[in-house]
Amino acid sequence: MHGLLALSALHYAYLHPQEQKKWDIISVHHQSIALRFFALRLSAINKDNCEAYFWLATLIYLVSMCCVAHNERLGRSVSLNEVSQSFMLLHGVRGILSYQPIEVWREHGGPLGSLLRTPVLSRRDYLSLPFQKRLDAVTVLAREVPAMFSEVINPQSVCVLAVESMRRVHQLCKSNDENPSGPWGWPSSLPPMFIEMIGNRHPTALVILAHYLALTRPYEQGNWLFRGWSATVMGLVDEALDNNWQPWIHWPKRSVMERINIDDMEG
Repeated sequence: MHGLLALSALHYAYLHPQEQKKWDIISVHHQSIALRFFALRLSAINKDNCEAYFWLATLIYLVSMCCVAHNERLGRSVSLNEVSQSFMLLHGVRGILSYQPIEVWREHGGPLGSLLRTPVLSRRDYLSLPFQKRLDAVTVLAREVPAMFSEVINPQSVCVLAVESMRRVHQLCKSNDENPSGPWGWPSSLPPMFIEMIGNRHPTALVILAHYLALTRPYEQGNWLFRGWSATVMGLVDEALDNNWQPWIHWPKRSVMERINIDDMEG
């Protein structure tokens, strides 16, 4: 209930800017209660109650994304730590799905059933698209990350995995096959180490994140929750990277700030 109240208060604040401060305070109150309730009961999740916890975790995730997207309007300060925490929350949402067979979740139908069905790529040449070509260059950068190859999961491997996962997400978004989640599911596919690298401001991880922001921007339209998220996070990435790394984000930054579709740009 508190997760729903937190999100509802944010929506009311969005619709009634003259009462924004009051309802933002109310939202923060309910968000804190929801987070505390969820954190204290993680070990109690089982197949009998997992659906209730799934919806609670989803609401907490949506509130966290909304707070980043609307931070300026709400007068809140945000950092890349909040971004990485949002991504980890989505990991938690995905983890709850494992408490019962995916077929059981699909039986609910509606938006959830659509989100959980296996996506199918249409037959077309994706690799020639400008964004795919741009990801080729980012993959080369990812392979330059120093790593101890005695560990399978290392900074280089998780960066490469993040880029390849984004490549597929872009292909699904461009496919004729409907993709209800758009690009928003990408963070759930990321290795936890990569999410930590974002929070720690690792430059290669931030370059990869910047390209994801360019991919998500068109999907914010018509969605009050996420509107402005890509531009906000792009500002955080821009601030975190020094001059040596700025050329790497010029391409996605231009796409986000000038609202140019990624496949209308030169790769």
